[in-house]
Amino acid sequence: MEIVMILGNLTEDAVSRTIQDKEVVTFRVAVGKRSQTGTPATFYSCVLSKNSKITEFLKKGQKVAVVGRLNIQEAEKEGKHYTNLNVNVLDIELVGFPKEAE
Repeated sequence: MEIVMILGNLTEDAVSRTIQDKEVVTFRVAVGKRSQTGTPATFYSCVLSKNSKITEFLKKGQKVAVVGRLNIQEAEKEGKHYTNLNVNVLDIELVGFPKEAE
């Protein structure tokens, strides 16, 4: 099992979902950003247990620190190879304010 810590911004508001008969909250975190050198951000798809009260604060632009179990999935679509980075969230903290509020 790999444990990761990521610090980045939410790319969209968190969404409640049912996955395998379990209520969870899903969201994506972008780490880094596209710079003039062309370095792209890295995106992580995160799954958080539904019972967390922090969910209402997980809005687009919010900076978060996430600790969780990393799951890497390889996929191919239309001849292109993709690597999906998924995190089963163990701990999450809000960092600062959402970009819209600054």
